[in-house]
Amino acid sequence: MTNNPNLRKELQDAADIFHHIGHEAQAKIILGLTEIVPHSIQLISLNGKYNCYEYALGLWHLEEYKCVARVYQDIFAGEEFIEFLLNSKKLHGIEEQNAQPGDITIYFDGVIPKHAGIVQHGKVHSKWGAGSLWKHEAFEVPSSYGDPTRYFSKVEDEQAAEYFKEWLKSKGIEETLL
Repeated sequence: MTNNPNLRKELQDAADIFHHIGHEAQAKIILGLTEIVPHSIQLISLNGKYNCYEYALGLWHLEEYKCVARVYQDIFAGEEFIEFLLNSKKLHGIEEQNAQPGDITIYFDGVIPKHAGIVQHGKVHSKWGAGSLWKHEAFEVPSSYGDPTRYFSKVEDEQAAEYFKEWLKSKGIEETLL
């Protein structure tokens, strides 16, 4: 499916009001968009207390990661962590046509990472902010997420946790918390 600006605007509108309407109402709006703008978006899960990067890197379910998130509420796998991974060449770029299930796609606004998902059989599974987990085509995301211009080889959960520890050390946070 190609990049449809009308769909992406509608998805952005639904993303913008999420905090006012909640998971179920947002899902109903997004799934109902098929009557206005055709799409292939499917709901995987209504909630989860993790972001798109935590999901794509498999950190969301690791107890040691959640421990750090509880202690340091402003230290988490976000844009800054992804920039660390990119700048330190921890992520290995691949061509889109070579992406395999489990590989990662990162959406950018220029050079700034805005969103990430996991490639699964020609689709992307991604967590939309504090909202739900979705299965969709590459360009079936809110417009603020930018474009999926880069794909990367899968990072195993444990390796992502090691990278996170390395990032914490670079920020002067003691590893003894982990």
